[in-house]
Amino acid sequence: MKIKLDKKYYITIIVVLLLFLIYAKFIYSPVIFKILDRYTEFNTTDVPDGIDSLSAKECGRCHTSIYNEWKDSMHANAYVDPYFQAWFKKDNEIWVCLYCHTPLERQLEFTVSGFVGGDYFRPILEVNNNFDKELRDEGITCAACHVVDGVMQGPYDDADAPHPTEYNEDFTTEALCSRCHEVPQSSTMFYKSNPCGTIDEFANGPYKEKGYVCQTCHMPMIYRALTVASKKIRKTGQHTFLGGHSLKMLNKALYIELEKLDNKFVLRVLNNGAGHTF
Repeated sequence: MKIKLDKKYYITIIVVLLLFLIYAKFIYSPVIFKILDRYTEFNTTDVPDGIDSLSAKECGRCHTSIYNEWKDSMHANAYVDPYFQAWFKKDNEIWVCLYCHTPLERQLEFTVSGFVGGDYFRPILEVNNNFDKELRDEGITCAACHVVDGVMQGPYDDADAPHPTEYNEDFTTEALCSRCHEVPQSSTMFYKSNPCGTIDEFANGPYKEKGYVCQTCHMPMIYRALTVASKKIRKTGQHTFLGGHSLKMLNKALYIELEKLDNKFVLRVLNNGAGHTF
C-alpha cells in the first residue's frame, strides 16, 4: 500500500533540518567550545628555572610521595585511559577534548591557530615543534595545575624551593577544578545536564553551603613533608583524586538497597554522599 505524502510533510522535514543545522553550527558549537577560552590566559610552555622538564617524573625526584599518589590516579591516565580513547575516537578525535585531557601546550601534537569560516569543527592545525609524546601520555600531569608562566603555583605562601614559586588562592577553592570540570552552561542546550557540569552541580548541592570544596573529598588532607629533603611537616592534600573509579568513594557516595517484592527484585540506588550528580 502506498502512502501519499503532501507538500506540508516535505516542507516540515526541510524546516526541521534547517533549524537543526542552524543550531549545530551557530548556537551549540560556540557554547560547547568556550572551554577553550580558559587556556588562552596561561603560558604552559616555559619550564621553570631549577628543573629540567615539565614531566611528573621530574617533580617526583623531590615530591616523591605526591608523585606516587598521582601516577596511580585517573588524572595520570586521562589520555591513555581506554574509556577516554574509545569516546575520543567515536567523536572523531575532536581537538577540544585534549585541552582537558592533555592541557599543556607541549602535550599537543598539533595546535589550533584558527577555524575555517569560524567553524569550530574545522580547525586550522599547525604542527607543534614542542610536542612531547611521553609528556602527552602523562595526561593531567603536575605542571597542568601547578605551572603558569614558568612559575610553580600552589596553596602555600612560604614555600622554599629550588624553582620559582607563587601562592595561588585557586588551590584552596573549586576554581582550579573548574578549568576542566565545568563546560559553560547555556539555555540554548537541549539537554538538562551538561556533559561536564560538575562545578554547577556542586554549587547547587548540599555541601557548598557547609564550606566544602572539591578537594575536601577528592584530595583529603594528611600531615607530611612536601619533599624528601624537607623536615617541615605540613597539612597537604593527597593527590589520589579518587572518584567514580574508587570502591571506597562509591561506598561513601551511594546507598544501595535490594528488596524482594512478590516474584521480582527491586534495586534502589540513592546518591546520599556525593556533592554532585552521580
